[in-house]
Amino acid sequence: MGRLFGTDGVRGLAGKPPLSGDFVRRLGWATGRVLAAHEPGRPRAVFAVRDTRASGPALRNALADGLGAAGYALLDGGVLPTPAVAALLPRLPVAAGAVLSASHNPAPYNGIKLFNPRGMKIEDAWEDAIERLALDQESAIAPAPRLKPFPAARARYTEFLSKAWPRGVSLRDFPIVVDCAHGAASTVAPALFRRLGARVTVLSAAPNGRNINRRCGALHPDALARAVRRHGARLGVAFDGDADRAIFVDEAGRVRDGDAVLLVTARALQARGRLRGNAVAVTVMTNLGLIRALEALDVRAEVTPVGDKHVWRGMVKSGAVVGGEPCGHVIFREFLPTGD
Repeated sequence: MGRLFGTDGVRGLAGKPPLSGDFVRRLGWATGRVLAAHEPGRPRAVFAVRDTRASGPALRNALADGLGAAGYALLDGGVLPTPAVAALLPRLPVAAGAVLSASHNPAPYNGIKLFNPRGMKIEDAWEDAIERLALDQESAIAPAPRLKPFPAARARYTEFLSKAWPRGVSLRDFPIVVDCAHGAASTVAPALFRRLGARVTVLSAAPNGRNINRRCGALHPDALARAVRRHGARLGVAFDGDADRAIFVDEAGRVRDGDAVLLVTARALQARGRLRGNAVAVTVMTNLGLIRALEALDVRAEVTPVGDKHVWRGMVKSGAVVGGEPCGHVIFREFLPTGD
């Protein structure tokens, strides 16, 4: 087995190594051991959410088995977007967070992403230590599940998002189309936009465990563009399976990716004197046109490797308040250290 942790955690086919039940138990146990060493003063619990894949509950149970064997409980937030972990972690009595998702990938895949108690993706040194322990552990981990439901997680995350919405900006009767990719956004996005007053048309919000990302969501925005034109909406937004990225469609039905969002945001923040650092973090995949447009604004592009954890590190290094990727991961430092 090669390196476990990639750009965004551990991923693979559900039920096959490294996401077989036995190996996920080992990963959970190894995670608990590393947490005990690096966060010894934190409560012995891990807050976890998942997307809508059929394999999610079994993956959660295996992770809880392994964490329990290391003396940690799994606080189960149920089906919620990835950024819910980043948002709630600093407010919970836990040592870390976990997201069970393969993001934009098809339903047969799944994955595990880990967060430190401050809501950031775990450090490379933690990944290396967890990987080493899990691979070196040859004997099976005896299940010792300590699974604790946390049904209030959705309401608390929705409240966080509502409070982040700028005062004085009304969505009353604003027509919007939302594509939830049959994923985690289905549990939050339609209700949130309606709560903010928008007139919402919902696409792909009927998950059945097998249809996540299937011809819908951020990787397939054509249906969203057609719906925006058909309904005369002012805006369309398409999430991926775990809702940590979004692709937009304007009122003319034109698709706007993460680069477009970064340019619009940089212009708006600069005009308000709020573009601290006078920089925007981008990745090596960013369109050269965006970099040239930023240069025309006298804004520096801090170029990073691919992955939102690298974008975040680039933001910290440069002092940027916004950063992102063409695929739709956009981070606003004021709110979270991950895309939302």
